[in-house]
Amino acid sequence: MNLDIKNTIKSPKIVIPLVVLLLLIISVSIYSGYKSYKYNQALTYIKQGNWNMAKSVLSDIKNYDKSQSLIVLTDTMISFEQQKDKNNKSGFYNNTEGIISKTLNECDNEIKPVLTNLKNKISKQKEVLLQKEKIEAEAVIQKKKRAVEAQIESSIKSKVYDYSNLDETDVKIIKDDINMDSMYKYSIANSIYNRKVGETETALGNLNQAKEQLDSISPSYNGKYANDIESLKNKISNKMVAEEDKSARETEMLNNKDKEQKRQQGIQMGMTAEEVKSTWGKPEDINRTTTANGVQEQWVYGIGKYIYFEDGIVTAIQE
Repeated sequence: MNLDIKNTIKSPKIVIPLVVLLLLIISVSIYSGYKSYKYNQALTYIKQGNWNMAKSVLSDIKNYDKSQSLIVLTDTMISFEQQKDKNNKSGFYNNTEGIISKTLNECDNEIKPVLTNLKNKISKQKEVLLQKEKIEAEAVIQKKKRAVEAQIESSIKSKVYDYSNLDETDVKIIKDDINMDSMYKYSIANSIYNRKVGETETALGNLNQAKEQLDSISPSYNGKYANDIESLKNKISNKMVAEEDKSARETEMLNNKDKEQKRQQGIQMGMTAEEVKSTWGKPEDINRTTTANGVQEQWVYGIGKYIYFEDGIVTAIQE
C-alpha cells in the first residue's frame, strides 16, 4: 500500500502540475509583493511632493489598490506646478483643490495629513486670488461707472440723449445705482421735452413720454438734479394742460366746421339719424311705424318739412 503511494507521487503526471502550481503561487506572491512595494514607494513620493516620480511608479501598477485615483492626483499636481505662475486665476486653483478633496475621500490614511495640508495651502492661495480678482473687477466696474455717468451728464447738458452704445453691464450699473438711474431717466425726459415734434409724433404724446420717465424716478432721490427734476415735472404738467386745452379747442373747431359743411350740404339720401341731427338738429316730432319689414319714421321739422327713415336711414325728404 505504501509502495503504491510513493510510486504515485513519483509519477511525472502528478509531480509536474504540482510544481507548476507551486511556481505560479510563488510568482503571484512575488508580483503582489512587488506591486505593494511600488505602491508604498509611490505613497512616499507623494508625501515628499515628488509628483513626477510618484506618477512614474504608479504607471507600472495602474490597477493596483487606489492607483487610478492617485494617478489623477499626480497628473493634476504636475499640471498645477507647471501652470500656476502662468494661470494665476482662482478657478484654476479651485479645480486643483477639488481633485485633492476627492482624493482625500478615497486615499490611504498614510497620505491624508499631507494632502490635507496641501489642500489648505491651495485653498488659502485661492482666497488671496479671489480677493485680488474681486478688487480688480470692482475697479473695472468703477471705471465703467465713471464713463457712463460722464455720458449721462453730457446728455443732460446737451439735452440730446443717445445710449445705443451701452451694453448689458452698463445698463445694470445704471439700474443698481439710484443716483445714476435717476440722472439717466431725467436726461431722457429732458431730451424728449426739448426736442421738436416729429412728423409721426404729437406734442402731447411727447409730454406723456417725458412724464413717464420722470414718474419712474425713485422718490428717495435727492441728488444733484433733484430740483431740476421737480422743475421739469411742473413745466410738463403746465404744458400738458395747455396742450389739452389746445387740442380740445381744435377738436371743437373741427366739429363745428364739419357741422357747418353738413348744413351747407343739406340732408342727403342715405344719411343716418345722427347725421341728420348734426345737420338740422332734433326734430319737433317723430312719427314711428313698425311693420314686418322694419321700422319707419317720419321726422317733423316745422311746417312742410319732413324726413323719412327706414331702419335709421334716410329714404325720403319732403320740404
